[in-house]
Amino acid sequence: MSRKTLLVSLIAIVCAAQPGSVPANVVCLTAPAVRDCGNPPKPDGLYRLKSRAKLSDGRDLCIDVDTGSGRYQQLDCRDVPSSHFFFSTGGRPDHCYRIEQERLGGRETTSGVTGVGFNQIDPTCRAAILAVQWQLVPAPNVPGFFQIKNEQTGQCIDADNNHLTPAGLITPQACQAVDNQFWMLFQ
Repeated sequence: MSRKTLLVSLIAIVCAAQPGSVPANVVCLTAPAVRDCGNPPKPDGLYRLKSRAKLSDGRDLCIDVDTGSGRYQQLDCRDVPSSHFFFSTGGRPDHCYRIEQERLGGRETTSGVTGVGFNQIDPTCRAAILAVQWQLVPAPNVPGFFQIKNEQTGQCIDADNNHLTPAGLITPQACQAVDNQFWMLFQ
């Protein structure tokens, strides 16, 4: 890696935004996208995410966002705005998805780089940082299911296998070939 690439990777740059579109107290961080997520397997669109794992009571497990805290959690699969996520490659050359939660003003999903779990960034930032770049990796030997892998951390979206209950945690974990990391995107 060249010194210039390393320096650009280490320095936060205020993002270019249309005048007045970003509040004065919001800083948008950008860094060069250095990876290519490959050919997107799903078209851009609004999806719900259903795990191959089940809740402890046998119901289907989907990702939902707690509308009070913004925390990602496990809930039974319901067609409500807090369980809708917009996956978009936006025609970007890296072919990576950005995942925006419909209910919370389209905030983008990040890898949780500032702590445990997932974070969301302001929708006006449209950051091009690896933390908001996600790849859908076909689950091995499980047609129709994917691992959702973050390009910065290399971690996958995971339903806490020790607590498969409503309001259980959804966290980034090391990618493994396990049901609680296999997700079906459906509309």
